[in-house]
Amino acid sequence: MDFADRVPCHVKTDHIGTNSVEISWDTVEGAVDYDVYKEGCFYETTKESSMTIKGLKPFDIYFFSVKARNAQGQYSGESEKLYVTTAETKEQKDRRMAWWREAHFGMFITWGAYAALAGHYSGPTLLKQNADCPWIKENGMIEDYYSCIRPEWIAPDGSLKIDVSTGKPYRRGQYAEWIMFAAQIPRSEYLKRAKEGFKAEKFNAKEWVRMAKDAGMRYIVITSKHHDGITLLNTSVGHTIFKDTDIRRDLLKELVDEARAAGLKIGFYYSQALDWNNPGGMGWIPQNETANKEASYDDKARYTDEIVIPHLRTIIEDYKVDLIWWDMGGSSTPEFRYRMVKAIKNMPGTEHLIFNNRMEDGLTGDFKTPEQSIPDMPSNGDGTDWETCMTLNDNWGYAAHDSRWKTTEDVVQKLIDITSKGGNYLLNIGPKADGTFPTESVNRLAEIGAWMKVNGEAIYGTEPSPFVHQLDWGRATRKMVNGKLHLYLHVFTQYWPKDGKLLVPDFGFKIKRAYLLMDSKKSALPIKENNGKHIVSLPMKAPDTISTTLVIETL
Repeated sequence: MDFADRVPCHVKTDHIGTNSVEISWDTVEGAVDYDVYKEGCFYETTKESSMTIKGLKPFDIYFFSVKARNAQGQYSGESEKLYVTTAETKEQKDRRMAWWREAHFGMFITWGAYAALAGHYSGPTLLKQNADCPWIKENGMIEDYYSCIRPEWIAPDGSLKIDVSTGKPYRRGQYAEWIMFAAQIPRSEYLKRAKEGFKAEKFNAKEWVRMAKDAGMRYIVITSKHHDGITLLNTSVGHTIFKDTDIRRDLLKELVDEARAAGLKIGFYYSQALDWNNPGGMGWIPQNETANKEASYDDKARYTDEIVIPHLRTIIEDYKVDLIWWDMGGSSTPEFRYRMVKAIKNMPGTEHLIFNNRMEDGLTGDFKTPEQSIPDMPSNGDGTDWETCMTLNDNWGYAAHDSRWKTTEDVVQKLIDITSKGGNYLLNIGPKADGTFPTESVNRLAEIGAWMKVNGEAIYGTEPSPFVHQLDWGRATRKMVNGKLHLYLHVFTQYWPKDGKLLVPDFGFKIKRAYLLMDSKKSALPIKENNGKHIVSLPMKAPDTISTTLVIETL
């Protein structure tokens, strides 16, 4: 093999500091030294197969590569790029994450042009006709199609895969905001429907924020651009509501201003890779005319540089958000993900920003984002930052037919369970195209708020349960108050002890007193000790219909 055909392999990080990174690689046969490159520029030469690169910024992202050289001065091929993020100190991260960790409860808002369709579509489609799909007509139209097909149900040739449970093609799912993809609506038709139906004429940012705050939520995350690519941002770049609808109000600015006035933090969801309308959107897109339905590398690069990065600049500089909530990053390459994150790092004043982990680069996520489920973990959490995002019914965006609403009891008990394990609960609302919340959402938020008004102390700023085994009657949270531990025992109504005796495992502290959080007088409840357990005497009937909070103060 010619030396020029050799390549340094297995470039990896051996140690990551706040200002330095140690990298290493496999030796190359015949090499006498190695040139190390930092972000495409020569950094230093070494005779070793490792190097410590210094002078880096903390909490930043870089890439490195290596070339070998032989005694005749010939160079090998260049290694693959190694992408690395430098560390930040624990104190720095704790300061940055403080408000998010304290909040525990936020509102997710999935809203965009797709709300105009409300989960229903009749019209032109790119889906192929199939004898078992009578709703796809010979003239290329869909009749009475709603709620969308999941992306994985569509075969590479554009036909629908067979559902093995029924022997027929898939038809219905719960993806109102995915309707352009799932019904394979031509771009021109989708833009036409967006202009006709997405009006936001009843949008009231003050009312949205009031409902979030009254529900006990401490932050809001809203979709600034979902996968359909029509952004709500006030920008001249790409498809926007200012170009593609008759809306001329800066809806996001109004929401940001109201959230700030109410003392709430605010973040923007942003679909950074998947985009069905802007050229260069990544992933398999049925509206693309290429043979493989994928955009070219050059188009993806232009999309990254000319759509995504300008949008990020607008989000950060014009709206000054607290959090960026990525989505669907896996369809982009490490190179494009790097460009996006590096662009943010190069913007001044971004050190406070928090990011979820859906850039999917394995480098930059501050918290994990399980979807529609509470992860299986110990009763006292796993020590990481995480956030469950979940719909209030079945859909994220508005779907007129979706009547499967979660009960207030279910939502509140999920919030308690998530908080007890160290997580946050991001509960989704899908507003209508006119800017109003569905009545069922409004009612649930008010009912959740009534519970939070009494019990919020046991949610905000708390740490996970101290118990390594799950409690059979509910959950526990804790926090330090004036230097003393307060243990909050959430007793779910369906598990209320029939004899009024609550068995509490020992948690290593001496008890000062116990009382119900809803009791303004803090009347002490009798406590006995038996076989290493505390027995608290409770009322014979649960005072709350969902969950009653018992406070145990320690000495």
